[in-house]
Amino acid sequence: MLSKRTRPYDPASLDAPARLRRNMTEFLSRNELPATRVLEICRDVNRVTPADFADVSRATSDKNAARFLKGKFGKRSSWMPDYFAQIRCWHPKTQSIRLETVPMQLPHEIVAALAKYGNLDKLMDTSNMCPLTKQHLESCEADAQAKLLAIGIWGDGAPTQWDRKESIDVLSMSLPGSADFSTLRIPMVALAHSMTCHETFDDVFAVIKWSLVALATGQWPTARHDGAPWNDTDKCRKAPSMPLPRGALAESRQDWKFAAEVFGFPAHNTGEGNCWECSCTPDKV
Repeated sequence: MLSKRTRPYDPASLDAPARLRRNMTEFLSRNELPATRVLEICRDVNRVTPADFADVSRATSDKNAARFLKGKFGKRSSWMPDYFAQIRCWHPKTQSIRLETVPMQLPHEIVAALAKYGNLDKLMDTSNMCPLTKQHLESCEADAQAKLLAIGIWGDGAPTQWDRKESIDVLSMSLPGSADFSTLRIPMVALAHSMTCHETFDDVFAVIKWSLVALATGQWPTARHDGAPWNDTDKCRKAPSMPLPRGALAESRQDWKFAAEVFGFPAHNTGEGNCWECSCTPDKV
């Protein structure tokens, strides 16, 4: 297969207008951006002056481009910065488990940002919730003696690389009750599948559990998930400026592959049976 990273033309041989038009054509023809977004970008380009993007175009090379752009575009972000945690990950080359620093977005911080900049009544909507999820939420509210925002965790894998030989495991947060945001998925953590093991998700869910406890109580944490003092990267977490609504984990969704590898469910090709509602196994069919 041909690599997606190799362009069929030399960018340096084209002047700026021709290169921009060729880039937009590439985005459209490769389906890297929807046609509506390509059209929107073209209209925006026609409305701005070169000085409007002078700070972004100041980069002299493509080295560390992702870090440079994240710094420029993320300066005025309404989201909290990534929470960095030490996670046990599998290293295929050494066939061993090592600690890696993994960036994450935390459920209670995501909810705080949504509540501050969004409509809390819409977030608390339960009209799109299935009966079992709503029953569980009502049970949680009875225990807490308060109205709770229902959140969901969505686990799934996605292929990466131009030849689709690699994949990533993604944990996202959803709002299962909201009709307006029923398709909303906010990524919390993404990990290369080749570097995950049982210990990896044990550590990831330990951080998520700590965040969910903060969400359930409506109290901002006063220390890191392992009880250690805040790091230098946690400056904004020492004195958060946003109120924290109370919420509860109402549901967890994933495909069977993810359920088997992460939560220990029987795989579909085993003789144990993989249904959570009955004891039927393949030999009984």
